[in-house]
This record gives sequence, structure tokens and C-alpha cells, in this order.
Amino acid sequence: MKAIFWIKKLIKLICVPSGIIYNIISKRNKGIKILMYHRVKDDVQMELSVNTKDFQWQMEYLKRKGYKVISMDEACERIKNKNLEDKLVVLTFDDGYEDYYHHAYPILEKYGYPSMVYLVPSYIERKKVFWWDEALGESPLLSWQQIKELQDKGLTSFGSHTWSHTNLRETDIKTIRQELTQSKNYIEDKLNIPVKHFAYPGGYNNGLSQKLVKGIYTSGTCICDGISTYKASLSGDLSKIARVPVQKSDGKVLFAARLRGWIWFEKAVCRYKKLKNNKKVRKYSSIKSGESRCVVNE
Repeated sequence: MKAIFWIKKLIKLICVPSGIIYNIISKRNKGIKILMYHRVKDDVQMELSVNTKDFQWQMEYLKRKGYKVISMDEACERIKNKNLEDKLVVLTFDDGYEDYYHHAYPILEKYGYPSMVYLVPSYIERKKVFWWDEALGESPLLSWQQIKELQDKGLTSFGSHTWSHTNLRETDIKTIRQELTQSKNYIEDKLNIPVKHFAYPGGYNNGLSQKLVKGIYTSGTCICDGISTYKASLSGDLSKIARVPVQKSDGKVLFAARLRGWIWFEKAVCRYKKLKNNKKVRKYSSIKSGESRCVVNE
């Protein structure tokens, strides 16, 4: 597993120079950077997990280099008002793992950084483990008691990640609407707060899910099809804002490169994988003619 991380890191480092040139030509680094985390834990060998030492360094780096960490609410207001200063960052965490409470939050509190945690209510209620975590053994999620404690401290906001972490790109309109509204309503009832922000599971979305998200939430964040906050400020569309994934194999140099928009090729790879998968979905849908199982209109 470690060998894979080193190989990925080497590939990314090799591609950084082209990213610098591309960034200068396209001016794609304008706007707020929304960083996407999942887990902050030392003993998890997964690409979407960072250890506490690296996370501590990353938060210190933001402070040392003059970045301002803002809430998702403030980010959306700035996008709407076209008030996008340099070096603005939003910190987001998907899935609501308990290690946010034990490892990430104490560091965030030290620097006074606000953050957004996207929850999957059905998994919290059933104390269920995500399928990709089953091989790891214990991978607990935040409890409602911990969530309320974090809420009371004032630095952590909570958003929706659907009711059951469903891939919205591969389901029907009824299920999409149910996943979006049931999650929102449940979190609002539990915390007595409006839930305004949403993250697409897996970072994937399509035109239908975007349309529904736009009618239910203030913002929606994704990866492959996301647009920069700069483009969102021009279009006024906050339903598919791009996030920047922070990965275990990044290290210090690549974390800095991500903030500058230099790792451009990852998005291209992501879009290629999505296009390839979409073809499989269409093929499956044609076989299952007469059933509205899959909705793909990208």
C-alpha cells in the first residue's frame, strides 16, 4: 500500500510544472479553495485519510502563508456578491467520521478555523460502517451527542451528504429527491438548525441531481464536474462547486501545489473515469429497458 502512495506522489510531482504553466495561462486559481477531507487518523492506510502530523502541518501552513479560513456560509455569500479575495479557504469533511472529533477538531480549535462536516444520517442512526471501511474493522462515525457538542462550540457547521450515501448519478428522480430531503429534514430536526449545504456522495453528479440540489440547498459541492468558485460567481450557480481533495500521498509540496491549483490533471482523469462509467450505465439502462433505474444526462 505504501508503494502505491509513493508512486502516486511521484506522478503528481512530475506533473506539477505543467500545472504551473496551465494555471498561469488559464488563470484557473482565482477564487476560494474548498478543501475536501475525509479522515484524520494515524493508522488508516487509505488515500482519503491523512495522519494527524500532516494535518497539523497543513493547518499551520495555512496560517503561516496568510490564508484566511472561512465558513461555507461566508464562502457562499462571497460567491454571490463576487467578493473573492486571494487566499480564502474552506475546510470540509465528508461522511462524519468520529476521528474528526478526536483528532481534527482539537487542531482546528487551536487555530480558530471553522469547518463543514457533511453527515449521512442513516449510517449514524444504525451505527453502520461504510462498505469501503469494512476491511478496516472499527471505523465509527460521530454520534449525535458528539455532533451537538461540536455544534455548541461554534466552529463546526453541518451539512448533508444524502440520507444513505447513494450515488445520485445512477438512480431515479424519486430516490434522489428522497435522499436529499430526508437527510436535510432529519439533521434539522436533530440539531434545530437550517441545513443549507450539500456534498454529492463520491463527488459525482448529473444535471438532474444538480437541479434538485439547487431547489433544496444553498450550495452543492462535487469533484469531477465542479466549477471553480470564480466561475460560480459569474454564473450564479452554486449547485456544483468544485472541491480540492487532500490525499495521504500528497505530502507538503503537493499540499501547497493543490492550494495553487497546480494539480490540474487529476480532474481530467476523474472526468475520464466518469465518462467511461457513464457508458457502462447507459448500456445497463438500455438492457433494463422500461425501468427508470439510471439517470445520466451529462
